[in-house]
Amino acid sequence: MTNKIIIRADDLGYSKAVDYGIYETIKNGLINNVGIMTNMPDAERAFNLIKNFDVCLGLHVNICTGFPLSNPSKIKSITTNNGFFIPSKNYRKSKKDIVNLEEVTLEIQAQYDRFIEITGKNLLISKDMRSKVKTLKSD
Repeated sequence: MTNKIIIRADDLGYSKAVDYGIYETIKNGLINNVGIMTNMPDAERAFNLIKNFDVCLGLHVNICTGFPLSNPSKIKSITTNNGFFIPSKNYRKSKKDIVNLEEVTLEIQAQYDRFIEITGKNLLISKDMRSKVKTLKSD
């Protein structure tokens, strides 16, 4: 029996430097699992770098970097007045829950839809049965 290890690289789409680093690690056989940040401006270009490799590709949901895919006016609990996501340090500093779950679900749906648009693939998404997150819709 051969043992295998899955090594995941997150943040595909974050920047050219990150994207090319992930590309090189895939090309050299080090990485076999990748998470793409579909809300980032270069997500499609980044996907095109790796689309011909045999890697497991998943959605890296992001609600703390860059701009959302949803209309910021509909997700005010996770965006700034300028339309950027609220940085993660603000969530960590907060003494109370500042996130509206319905707004987060709306943005996750938008990122999931963008994943399908970019990759042409659906995702298997599992959730803890105790969670209250809505099921994502696939058209």
